[in-house]
Amino acid sequence: MDSFTLSGLIVSLFAVGLAFYSMWYNHRTTQERIRQIARATLALQGNQDEKALCAAIREIDPHACPLLDYTIETRNGETVIGEWRANSPKPDKEELRKILERLKHQLEVS
Repeated sequence: MDSFTLSGLIVSLFAVGLAFYSMWYNHRTTQERIRQIARATLALQGNQDEKALCAAIREIDPHACPLLDYTIETRNGETVIGEWRANSPKPDKEELRKILERLKHQLEVS
C-alpha cells in the first residue's frame, strides 16, 4: 500500500469518526433538552405562580420557551426569572408585574 492510499484511508476513517461523534453529541443534547422540557412541564402543572409568570412572559415574547430560553426560580417566596437566554431583551419586572395583575384580574372576573 503506498503512502497516498494510506493517507486517504486515515482521512476517511477520521471523517467517519467525526460524523459519528457529531451524531452522538446531537442525540445527547436533544435528549437533555427533552428531559428539561419534561421537568418544566411537570413543575408548571402544580405551581400557579410559575404558570402565571410564563403566561406573562409569553405575552411579551411569544417565542420564548421555558427552560430553553429562560428559567424560573422562587427567591424569598417570590417567583422570578432566574436566567434569561433568549436573544430578545429580558422582560422588565414592572412590565411583568402589570401583566400579572391584569391576568389575575381577568381570572377573577371570569
